[in-house]
Amino acid sequence: MNHFKSQGYGTQASCNARRKAQANRVARILHRYDLKSDLVVVAGDLNDRPESAPLAGLLRTTNLVDVLARQFADPRERWTHRDKSQIDYLLVSKPLADAMTTAGVERRGLFEADKLTRNLPTGPIRAFPSVTSDTNDASDHAAVWAEFRV
Repeated sequence: MNHFKSQGYGTQASCNARRKAQANRVARILHRYDLKSDLVVVAGDLNDRPESAPLAGLLRTTNLVDVLARQFADPRERWTHRDKSQIDYLLVSKPLADAMTTAGVERRGLFEADKLTRNLPTGPIRAFPSVTSDTNDASDHAAVWAEFRV
């Protein structure tokens, strides 16, 4: 599980440099594995968008697949943060990607989920009944999940 440097609490340049170093370190760790045959998962809050330069070294790793990109052709369906950007990931090696049956984003823990999801192609979703404010929502991030047949 990863939690990369946020985009706040420092200069943009220093935050980007930290996330880039973190992404590159994870990419180097992945070189220990054969992503064509080993079952590998990289998960977490990477705190940046898929097209960002800081994450490029990790997200362009051969045979490492973003389950949300595989599940949803439309990038607008992949958002995991209240600001409607994907900053949370479940990246899997090729054999797991091939074994994936479905994936998604659990947004019912977000306060005002119905407002946040009203423009999704699938339509708005309702928050869990216990989520009544920003103080008791699960997080400002939605959970990424996937199912695999292995």
